Amino acid sequence: KEGHFVDKQGNKTECFINDEDWYNSPKSISYRLTQTGNVQKIDTDQLTEFTVDGTKYFWAKVQYDQSNQDIKRLGVTSNPEWATGDLLLKTLVDGTAKLYHYHLPQLNLFFFSVSGSPIEQLVFRNYLNPGDPNQVLANRMYLSQLNSGVKCGDKAPANPQSVPYEEKALTKYFRSFNICSGDAPPEKEDRKREGFSLRITPGVDFVANEVERSGSRRVYEFSSNTNFRVGVDFQSVLPFLNGKFAIILEPHFSYYSGKLKGGTETIEYKQVTVPLGVRYRYMLSDKNYIFANAMVGTSFFLSFKHGPYEITKGMIDAAGGAGVAVGRFSLEARYSPEWRYTVDNIYRYKVDRTVLILGFKIR
Repeated sequence: KEGHFVDKQGNKTECFINDEDWYNSPKSISYRLTQTGNVQKIDTDQLTEFTVDGTKYFWAKVQYDQSNQDIKRLGVTSNPEWATGDLLLKTLVDGTAKLYHYHLPQLNLFFFSVSGSPIEQLVFRNYLNPGDPNQVLANRMYLSQLNSGVKCGDKAPANPQSVPYEEKALTKYFRSFNICSGDAPPEKEDRKREGFSLRITPGVDFVANEVERSGSRRVYEFSSNTNFRVGVDFQSVLPFLNGKFAIILEPHFSYYSGKLKGGTETIEYKQVTVPLGVRYRYMLSDKNYIFANAMVGTSFFLSFKHGPYEITKGMIDAAGGAGVAVGRFSLEARYSPEWRYTVDNIYRYKVDRTVLILGFKIR
């Protein structure tokens, strides 16, 4: 996306920057000098600032609480462990009151400045109760900072419920203050992200089934049938990296019926599979994308008929797939690698499955 960066010597470079919607403060950025130029990379510690798609990151020397907020490593003091250093801050809100963010795996810090005042951290810190190490307490000094320095008119004081120490709530609070103060600069429109979606996923299974009898090396091959399957796809998009990754759950029902090639034996079973996985989405537009899935789950037989034999235990089932989603519709080809199971130590079954799935989004 269109942007620029400024190096330590003050040189400004207009370019196109790969907007990765960084969850943590980026250590480097990739850019092109033209839309079709070669991709280049530069470490952010060589810059004073960079801007991509209207969002600004810049280095600032600030005082910050360096305490690790990992719940397993909390201390018993409520006071911040102050340090002074250069941090790469992301601008969340601009205007009379400015809001900034800095994030690392164990640091989630917000900073602010009002009417050109020095940048100051909004203090929030979890700590253990000295008298009860199983109880987690919180220093919410940021609320008094907001109520004394970022409060307009007769608005109700900020409290933990109305303004939790989170990006969305703090961004809303600072924008509201700027509007109330008569300063409402144009704000970049929030990126609309699909959070949770639900699809109905009917499809067809192309199943190859082979059986080997214990004590014999002969393999009995059953017909490769096309069978109906139906499922429900639950997708939860992760709130970073521009929504490229999602957690998916797709419980589905499938049915197989096959006949021994050159014989009269039949196998018939009904099966429920509950796979959980990760989906990578390459966005073509806000609603259209190409995707790839990696899934693993458990399969259960509702019924199994091969003469007098039955299967009741569950089995681990893995699968990988790829497809495209356009509007409410999606189409996916999925492959389940060969999996095996044994019945009464007599028959060993080998199953190979390719699936074609049509999805329809209902939410």
